[in-house]
Amino acid sequence: VERRKKEQVISKSINSGRITFDQYTDLSSSKSIHAAGQPTSELGSKASSPAAEPEYHRPPPEWTEVNTAWGMSAMLLSAIAQNIGNEGFKFSKFNIVPLGAYSTVERRSSNDSKIIYNLFYDEDRAGKLSKMISGVTGSTPHFLRSFNLGMAAFVICMDELMKYALKSPAGKKLRKDLAENFKSVKIPSTITEATLWESGIDVNKCIVDGCSVEMPSVYTFPNPAIRKAESRRWVRALYGILNNLKWLLVWVVQVSKDKRSV
Repeated sequence: VERRKKEQVISKSINSGRITFDQYTDLSSSKSIHAAGQPTSELGSKASSPAAEPEYHRPPPEWTEVNTAWGMSAMLLSAIAQNIGNEGFKFSKFNIVPLGAYSTVERRSSNDSKIIYNLFYDEDRAGKLSKMISGVTGSTPHFLRSFNLGMAAFVICMDELMKYALKSPAGKKLRKDLAENFKSVKIPSTITEATLWESGIDVNKCIVDGCSVEMPSVYTFPNPAIRKAESRRWVRALYGILNNLKWLLVWVVQVSKDKRSV
């Protein structure tokens, strides 16, 4: 019954020329929902029609949604860190600054100056720049570089807190669960001092679940096919970040329980 209702919604949306998030293809199932809202055979074509209808996949989210998700992730990681001990957990090199869809990561330097990395993608500037360059590739623009460095800095902070969690008393109680469910995180072995032209962070070496957190773009991957494959790997890295945040939340709940029981 639920499937029939969903197919009716898809059919009405397509007939009206509007594609919604409810239109998708269930890739995990042998049956897919096509444009006319009819199930197909395992071969992917309609039983009553020799020509296969086009499939409608779930549209990608808008950048405003992605930026908001990064903002919520920044707020969660910051809140977890603040609830550790009496004074909270202090990241060694960065400060997470939750600001909704415009969150940032501040990098502390030896001379007390702050370098700010964006934890959001500036779609307006990207659109204007793409029209200007008209497909010409070259050095990565500042707004995209800042976003990549922001994600890398976020992962470095998350890795620091994960290591602390595993060594903590609450982490020892949950060691098996955390060890089994944490996605692997690899960060650069050395993070040098930032300068005007060099960040000191090798973004390519910030890896979650075997995939780099650097966002693929026309500047780094001019070939569309390669860029599409790398985009899937980037999404996998983001899923790994969300997974690790979830288990850090499980850990900090255990920390709170232990604190109340004392």
